[in-house]
Order: sequence, then C-alpha cells, then structure tokens
Amino acid sequence: RHYGEAWALTSVAEATVLKLTQDYMDFSRREVETGEPFSDELDGQLQLLEQYATKLAGDAVGLMFRTAGTSAAQDDSALQRYYRDMAVLLTHGAAQHDRGAQGYGRAHFTGGPAGTL
Repeated sequence: RHYGEAWALTSVAEATVLKLTQDYMDFSRREVETGEPFSDELDGQLQLLEQYATKLAGDAVGLMFRTAGTSAAQDDSALQRYYRDMAVLLTHGAAQHDRGAQGYGRAHFTGGPAGTL
C-alpha cells in the first residue's frame, strides 16, 4: 500500500512538472506571437505548480522513509540520503508552497507581482 501511494504521489508530481513546462512554452510562444505579456500571474501560477510538485515528491520520499523500517536510517542507506536531500530542498524558500499560493493569489486579485511576500 505504501509503495502504491508513493508511486501515485510521484506520478502526479511528474505530470505536474510536464504540464507546467508545456504551459511555460505556451505562455512564451503566445507573448512572441501575439504580444500578450507573460504576466506576473502566469509566472506565479507556474511557480506554484512547481512548488506543489516538489511537495508531492517530498511526501512520497517521506512516506517511503517512514515505512521502510529502521535500517533506512543507516548512513549507507540510499533512502536515508534521499530523505535527507528532500528535507533540505523542502526548507528552501523557493519551495514553500504556502508562500507560492499567497503570491499567486496576490497576483490574481491585485495584478501585483507573485513573488513578493
């Protein structure tokens, strides 16, 4: 069950990354072809998707680490390394999905920059 849940989390994260990369190309192409600007709101939308994909991947790694047993915490365990690396990534300001959600909401409702908190 845990592996299935982790697989689903990573699959949704991967699909999200593929969607946001396609959206990025579409937004960029539209600006070049029509002059419609790649707005702060669109940029915030993409950032928020990236942050949620990171969260989902972190949830998957955390689930596998918590359910793998105590041997997963040993220094020579690959899962321990993945867990530690993901924990560090999730503490980075750029990965904070709550900040991204706030910025996107601000850009959507006020037209202001999404990245400013």
